[in-house]
Amino acid sequence: MDKLKRAISFLKSFRRKDWDFEDFPVRVVERAPHELRPIHGHTPLRWAAWIIDWVPMRSDGDTPEEAVATLRQRFESFKAENSRLPRPGTRVMPKIVFTPDNEIEDHYDIVEDLMLRVLGFEPGNYLLTNDSSLWDFNDEEEASNEVYYRKIMLLYGIDVSDIEPPTIASIARRIHGSRSAG
Repeated sequence: MDKLKRAISFLKSFRRKDWDFEDFPVRVVERAPHELRPIHGHTPLRWAAWIIDWVPMRSDGDTPEEAVATLRQRFESFKAENSRLPRPGTRVMPKIVFTPDNEIEDHYDIVEDLMLRVLGFEPGNYLLTNDSSLWDFNDEEEASNEVYYRKIMLLYGIDVSDIEPPTIASIARRIHGSRSAG
């Protein structure tokens, strides 16, 4: 059905050059019960909507209408900020851009120690950026970082439970700051 929607949108797109949200093929689905369990401390919304084959153009909502309304807002924001829209019915893949890792590099020794002693990863067996967070390593069903916070308190003598989001870089920066002050 998606292929048909995409083909119809593509063919209709040649009628004019200025496209609106309604010109793009949209899919709305209800998540299965197993997809609604908390991930990284957040429970996903029940409904998802996206423009077919436009990978980053998606949204979520408590109802199908809310998911589509949020998707429409994202689309309108994109349209306002960009001089060109992709042709309806075509595949749009995002540019892959890696976030910087300069903060990780600035505190490399602390990060390496933290990764080994708190998270159990040997040096060289992980990839981190400034945005990498404790949530990225959390496998617990209860979706909590409390175990990590306690380990950090015991090993480094500092409380990091107030850091939000709990990025590895910000935790390393606080550890560095406590060592510099002491």
